[in-house]
Amino acid sequence: MIDNIKILGVGACMIKGTPHKLGFFQMTCGLLAAKGMSVQGKLKSYPGFSSKDARKFVLRDIRYTQPEYVIIQFATTDASVVLRFVNATRSILKKSAEESRLPLAPAAKKRTSHLSTLRWQVQDFISLASSKKINNFDECLAAQSAIMDECFRNSAVPVVLSAFPCGPKHKTRHAALYTQRLRHLVDAKGGIFVDLFESFGVGSKGDMLMADGAHLTEAAHVMVASTIADAIRTHIASACMSGRRIDLPATTVEPVG
Repeated sequence: MIDNIKILGVGACMIKGTPHKLGFFQMTCGLLAAKGMSVQGKLKSYPGFSSKDARKFVLRDIRYTQPEYVIIQFATTDASVVLRFVNATRSILKKSAEESRLPLAPAAKKRTSHLSTLRWQVQDFISLASSKKINNFDECLAAQSAIMDECFRNSAVPVVLSAFPCGPKHKTRHAALYTQRLRHLVDAKGGIFVDLFESFGVGSKGDMLMADGAHLTEAAHVMVASTIADAIRTHIASACMSGRRIDLPATTVEPVG
């Protein structure tokens, strides 16, 4: 058994499972534990935030937790439109991940139907005349880079997730473009990149997305967790085969779930 692998999960709302009770981060920890690893998980969720919005808080989380691996899930919000936060929403930064709650659109809690697909097509049509501003990719990538640098400074391995495909095609195009640039950045820095576009290819959007075309179904969370767990297990096996030692800090955190 590999003892005391500490994993920090940082990201927007989907890393904690919204709108479900259990998300892919908790599932990932469970899958690794089932393979004989002693896993300690710490989850910090910043719903609706891009990497540049959450950057300073995530850097603090890494320094405080001192994990071996950091699962980073901000790419989908990085690749979306700029969110205009009200003061009440910003207050979530003063709360723990467990206390943070944002109101969800009703469609985020419903399974995909033919009506959902029609709604996504309408959104694609409206987007042609929309002036909504997309997050600045360069700024978001700079924030992702800073987060990875903080991981390395604290002897942690960043596990960076790509953006998720979305219901509307124009959002998926933005996500694909951002994912391509993010992959190059992660590869250049030597982190672990988890490409969820490839994983989503095994199922239809109806199986993977809720009716809002943004949040994941429970089946998608299971698939994402399996992909991440495989990536971490492969990294650990590679480190062991090459004779590298995974140093474990003495501090402990409460396990998730």
